[in-house]
Amino acid sequence: MGASVQQSVIRVLIADDHPLFRQGIQALFFLESGIEIVGEAVDGNDAIAKVKLHRPDVALIDAAMPGISSFEAARAIRRCNPETRVLFLSLYDDDDCLRLAMEAGASGYLLKNSPPAQIVAAVRQVSRGMSELTPDGVSRLVDDLQALARVNLRSARSTLLTRREQEILKLFAEGGTARKIAADLQLSIKTVEAHKFNLMRKLDIHNRAELIDFAVQQRILPAPVP
Repeated sequence: MGASVQQSVIRVLIADDHPLFRQGIQALFFLESGIEIVGEAVDGNDAIAKVKLHRPDVALIDAAMPGISSFEAARAIRRCNPETRVLFLSLYDDDDCLRLAMEAGASGYLLKNSPPAQIVAAVRQVSRGMSELTPDGVSRLVDDLQALARVNLRSARSTLLTRREQEILKLFAEGGTARKIAADLQLSIKTVEAHKFNLMRKLDIHNRAELIDFAVQQRILPAPVP
């Protein structure tokens, strides 16, 4: 019989400014085979230094530590040791935090009240190069990507509009009625409605609200003042 292949150990760094939370994570992983805590850090700068020293497989980072931003720390970690995967643990189920984490190169984002088994599974997942997000985070990320794809598709399709359709799009987005636009452009109402139908079909737009959103995105209309 050949020698059995030894399972590699996942080396984890914990970065959190609360000692009790670090101790809780230590206790959680103490009972898990194949996971070893190689160091602790109390803030972003400390996390960067400890990653350079220990070169962990996974850096488990609090999203709101004092001092340097946790997201800046994640960027620095990814630069100094790209093999280290960053997994954020956060108190905040927040779109902006999730976006900042993904932009910083994180492999995952979980809430601190996630079930312990989910946190352990996430560490194993990201150590293998996979991603792990909260279920709500995944849903919102997919929604954002789909919305971005629709905007990009409409932007591409806008080049297919005739000059007259572009003119009528602007006038409708500004709140004009078919009757007023027809009078201003010296066209029949039927012709204006036909142009409106064609431009909305080309852009896959179904109502005036979407038309206004598109006009703002394309800078046909100025953005509303908050």
